Amino acid sequence: MLHQGIVIEYQAAEEGNDALLFGPEAEYVRSLGSESRKGEFAAGRIAARRALEQLGLQKGIAVPRSETGLPEWPKNIVGSISHTRGLAVAAAAKSDAAAALGVDIELSTRALKGALERRVLSEEERKVIRGEGAGLLAFCAKEAVYKCLASLGAPTFWFREVTLKNMPPLGENPSQIDCEVTEGILKRCGLEKPPEVLIWWHKEFIVSLARVYG
Repeated sequence: MLHQGIVIEYQAAEEGNDALLFGPEAEYVRSLGSESRKGEFAAGRIAARRALEQLGLQKGIAVPRSETGLPEWPKNIVGSISHTRGLAVAAAAKSDAAAALGVDIELSTRALKGALERRVLSEEERKVIRGEGAGLLAFCAKEAVYKCLASLGAPTFWFREVTLKNMPPLGENPSQIDCEVTEGILKRCGLEKPPEVLIWWHKEFIVSLARVYG
């Protein structure tokens, strides 16, 4: 999938994916305990590799994990990786198309516990994001925003520091969510306005993408 210069790639999270990794990726995946975690991590890297190839980079580029836990992308490339049970997604773009990206994927049947949903959704947001699964939609969108801003140096911040102003009907094509981010977080990232946020369905998964333009 290509959206305004951003490549989106998916990969099934399966046992045995880790055998396709090399270099620092392979080193890190060996430190993971369960086969399911290894499969999910490896799926994200395989998806990232394909996204890089679509951007015109050579085949077989590793995307190691940095000390901060974020993926280390090649020079002049920005990107993000997310995985959940059964599927991983990677988003990548050249730096002239985006200054930062954040992606999140969630299984649509995941149920947020009440305490977590209350932390995710403010009373103001409950007025515009309603119905079954409202908390999960908000969680997915805010996770994408967090990952996007973290790559620009944002400190750890709370869900309530991002306010979603709407939630469009979900479809296979991306729909835009308007959001606000607290001024302190934006300043820390050197931004004047919040990222663009998109959300859509992919099979039985919800995917959200946040982008700061280059």
